[in-house]
Amino acid sequence: MARRATGSRQLARRSERNLTRTCHAPVQSGLERVKAPFNFALGDTIMADHITIRNASGTWVVRASGAVLGESANALELSEGSYPPVIYFPREDIGMSFLEKTDSVTRCPHKGTATYYTVSGPDGEMVDAAWSYEEPLEQVDRIAGHIAFYKDRVAVEKL
Repeated sequence: MARRATGSRQLARRSERNLTRTCHAPVQSGLERVKAPFNFALGDTIMADHITIRNASGTWVVRASGAVLGESANALELSEGSYPPVIYFPREDIGMSFLEKTDSVTRCPHKGTATYYTVSGPDGEMVDAAWSYEEPLEQVDRIAGHIAFYKDRVAVEKL
């Protein structure tokens, strides 16, 4: 007869489940995780069989309540399965003084551990409105040093 985990073992299992939420989904999201083996491509594009990273064409801007947080001609576009593409801005092109790291983290089996940021704008704070893979998995290492934003909390636009 198997014993149920109690006390600290239960807490550790709950914490482990919290770290395996779906890739870059909002912390409160209930989306399912995508399972896929890795296939590596050569050249400009890096892929797990459902992830593509490429240089985003043009210049991109991110605004919070109308205030510009950053602008970049060096952004990356990450496409993952059937999700809309996500623009990742180089940190050096973002006014990081408007962002404050939170305690929130998620774990994507394809990209690694994401850390989250509260964005401060003229209309107040937007908790966990941005995320970053500070040490992404090797197959998506191009997004290291970049930060992405939830489009339902801030404006991400191509100029």
